[in-house]
Amino acid sequence: MDSKIKPENRIIKRRLRGDARREAIVAEATRMFADSGFEVSTRDIAGRCDITQAALYKHFSSKNDIVQAVFRNSFLDRDISYFADALADSEQSLEARITSAYQMFFQRMERVRQRLFLRAAMEGYPLPKDYSSTLDHGILDPLAEQLRIDAGLPPLDKEPMQHAERELVLLLHSAIVFLALRRNIYNIDLDAEAPWIIAQDVSVWLTGARQRMQEIWTM
Repeated sequence: MDSKIKPENRIIKRRLRGDARREAIVAEATRMFADSGFEVSTRDIAGRCDITQAALYKHFSSKNDIVQAVFRNSFLDRDISYFADALADSEQSLEARITSAYQMFFQRMERVRQRLFLRAAMEGYPLPKDYSSTLDHGILDPLAEQLRIDAGLPPLDKEPMQHAERELVLLLHSAIVFLALRRNIYNIDLDAEAPWIIAQDVSVWLTGARQRMQEIWTM
């Protein structure tokens, strides 16, 4: 056992069985990949979890199996339905709904997940490409849909999203992701300022997006 592992970071193997142990391995591997990159070995992961490699391989067939489980848990299978639900609240203005949705998104963008995503991209894993479908269906499509409704344009089930529309909604999404990056990667304390920054970003973006959406449809 690695004596450098802090007691609070050890997973006591006698307490975990079956799915609970698998989840604990995924959680620990997520932190290790985010902090140290994907050169982390299965031996390292097993040591951090205070189990043998043989015990680890009872739950995962290979290191790549662990990597894929980490990606699914952190991104690909993650429930982001809260975003579309916030946008669908017709009792609020469109600006208020978008602001609320992105304030929730920002709060859920944890340091570990953002570092993991960036490391995966830099080390050649196709996570950004694989995540694009989740991003489209969970965030970009609902945002474009509400912008179309606001403009009196056909819904997405009648007319698929145009490339220019996707880039338009990505403009706002990228601004909020960068705000989270400033907090999670640059270690800038933004928690107190983030709500009004997001509100400002949404207000400025929506002013131009409404006009641009009409222009896209008259091109």
